[in-house]
Amino acid sequence: MDLKKIFKGLPDWNKTVNDNFDLINKRVEQDTGWIKANLTGGAINNNDDPVQYRKVNNLVIVRGYLRVPESGGAVIWTPPTEFVPPNQMLVRVAFSNSDTTRTAIVRFWGGKLVSVYNNSSGDYCYIEAIYYV
Repeated sequence: MDLKKIFKGLPDWNKTVNDNFDLINKRVEQDTGWIKANLTGGAINNNDDPVQYRKVNNLVIVRGYLRVPESGGAVIWTPPTEFVPPNQMLVRVAFSNSDTTRTAIVRFWGGKLVSVYNNSSGDYCYIEAIYYV
């Protein structure tokens, strides 16, 4: 591709092209990549697919396998300040099979991920994805 022919007649076309690459690089830099969550309160990460989080621009994503303690109220993860959701939220997490009798519920409360309920604490459950801005 001959950019000189494409931008012929545009003043300072070289600056236009470089500005676009700078914009692309800036957006790529706004992605933290996946970071492993340090779980607490009796929650256990799965070594093969641990709970991870990332921030892309202003969107935070949380995913991964964990064991949630049966006792409600345990703080299982305290995200860094820049990853704390702006609102409280309740999340049902899924187990690896379709057995609907097994349920685990966690919530973001006071800037922390807290266990609410789990009737199958010996099994890993999966946070498919929690999204928030």
